[in-house]
Amino acid sequence: MTDLDRRTLLRGLPAAALGLAGCSSEGPAPGLHAVRTVLVHRPGYADADYPEDVAVRVDVENTSRERLRGTLVVTLTRAADASRETRTWTRRRDFTLQSVTTRSYILTFESVFSPGDAEDAFSGSARVETDTPE
Repeated sequence: MTDLDRRTLLRGLPAAALGLAGCSSEGPAPGLHAVRTVLVHRPGYADADYPEDVAVRVDVENTSRERLRGTLVVTLTRAADASRETRTWTRRRDFTLQSVTTRSYILTFESVFSPGDAEDAFSGSARVETDTPE
C-alpha cells in the first residue's frame, strides 16, 4: 500500500466512524419509551412484608427535547399451569418527564401471589400512552 492509498483510507475513516456511532437519522422516534421492565420483588420473597405482592420496575425514557406527559401501563401476567388459566393484572400511572431523561417507576400488584405459584410463572410488560407536550 502506498502513502497515497493510506492517506485516502485514513480520510474516509471519520465518516465511517460517524455512521457506526449512531449518527445516522435512523433510531427510535423522539418521545416516551418504556425501555426496560423488571420484576424487582419476586413472588414469595422471604424478607418482604407482604410476600403475596409482586412489584414491577419500569424504566421510562424521554428522548425528545420537550417535557412530555404520558400514562405508564404495566401488565403483570401469571402463566397458566395444570390447575389455573393465564391471569393478567394491569395498573396505570400518569407521569410527566423532563426532556432527554430516564426515570424508574415501581408499580405494586397486591395479593397476586398464591401458595403453590411458581416464581418464574410471572412476567411483566409495559407500554407508554402519550399525551401532548406540557
